[in-house]
Amino acid sequence: MGVEICKKWSEHEDGVLAYKLQNEEIDFHYGLNRFNRRTARDDLPVAKEIQDEEEKRHQEERMRQLTLLHQRSQEDEKVAQKVYQEILMEEESQKKKAELDDEEIARQMQEKEKRKYERYLEKQRERQLKKEREKIEKRLAKQTEEARLSSTDGVEQVGNAMEALNLQNRSNIRVLSGGQLEDDGDFSDFYVLPDDVSCTERRIIQERQDEELAKLLQEQEHKNMYIPPP
Repeated sequence: MGVEICKKWSEHEDGVLAYKLQNEEIDFHYGLNRFNRRTARDDLPVAKEIQDEEEKRHQEERMRQLTLLHQRSQEDEKVAQKVYQEILMEEESQKKKAELDDEEIARQMQEKEKRKYERYLEKQRERQLKKEREKIEKRLAKQTEEARLSSTDGVEQVGNAMEALNLQNRSNIRVLSGGQLEDDGDFSDFYVLPDDVSCTERRIIQERQDEELAKLLQEQEHKNMYIPPP
């Protein structure tokens, strides 16, 4: 920017210098002509008249030069104002560009920090989900083990109760002299389910009772049959 201003100002000074040299050349020729005319005429009035005319022309020329200088000064002022406005516009343009660059850099940094924070939150959620999943898996494993142990104990208890019932039922069956089977018991001595039995245990007991009942009914049908002789 400074180089451009110096260049424009140098061009302006060159023009002023050329104009000055031109004026000096005009003054030189004017003096030479005046000298020649004076030496060529011995008549003083004529010389005076010639001198007055030369001075008049010289004054007119000086006025013309002053007018030109004034015009050049105004033009120089316009050029300086134009250069100044161009400098201001260039500075304003660079300022706006710098502001835009700063805004872009700030936006990029903000986006980077935002992505970084989102990754941090994502990792936090993954760790939290992992902990929750481990807790659920442990709880399910514990419940499964408890259910397995409870089911095993219930099945064993049912088996023991049904075995005792079978022994009791068999002890009530007698063989009569006529070869018939007699049972003093009835179906009221079946195993009575307690209230705290689970659905699974109740189903197993009911199935076994149904099997025993079928066997007893079958044996009742044989009471009137004779035992074959040995």
